[in-house]
Amino acid sequence: METLTLKEILPYLPYSLDVFITKDKIYGELSGIDSDRSIIQIGNNEWFKVHTKDIQPMLKKIKVIEQDDDFWKEFYAEFGGGYKNLTSFKNEWLSSFQNNPPTSFSYDIMQMLFKYHYDVFSLIEKKLAIEKPFVSNLEEGLFYAPYVLMEHTEESLKKHESFMDEYYKKHELCPNCGHKGHTTTLIGYPLIVGEEENYQDKNICVCTNCGDRHITHDRISKEEFLKKQN
Repeated sequence: METLTLKEILPYLPYSLDVFITKDKIYGELSGIDSDRSIIQIGNNEWFKVHTKDIQPMLKKIKVIEQDDDFWKEFYAEFGGGYKNLTSFKNEWLSSFQNNPPTSFSYDIMQMLFKYHYDVFSLIEKKLAIEKPFVSNLEEGLFYAPYVLMEHTEESLKKHESFMDEYYKKHELCPNCGHKGHTTTLIGYPLIVGEEENYQDKNICVCTNCGDRHITHDRISKEEFLKKQN
């Protein structure tokens, strides 16, 4: 079974790459590499290390590069000398990108692809990366979590809402003092249909009453807290 190698992830390191941590089912930003481990930032203040083989980078396929105006503007500014205009430059290079593997280009060209999070090493095909949809300028700041797209019926939506309502009632209070108020990170955790019993919200919470630090899944219901008191 193939695993992600350092040479396939290191070139993206300077460019704020989003990654999915397969073991914990959470995502974050790659912020460093230490030997065979990746340093992942979650939110603004949380860093931890995971083995590089346990992450999947979020990358775009080369096929969407035609729509990427920001890429073409910078690419033209950097390499467009000798061309009449952006249109002629783009037409020639678009054909090259569509008909040649990314690794066939010089490193300075590949570096531009790394910067814009394009899949240079065919990691998506190898199932070592997750395809990141193209995001226009209007959608900057949105993060596309690795959900499986599926058509919801009215019934399935009701089941989903019912499960989530019940889940958060069961994980409502601080496990230490029973207080409801808390701060929390805001990371999306996918609910996998058919595996509801395995669902865990691992956002990091800090109780505003006692300062206890825990994850959402470790919070308890009112009934559980009353039992602890007796």
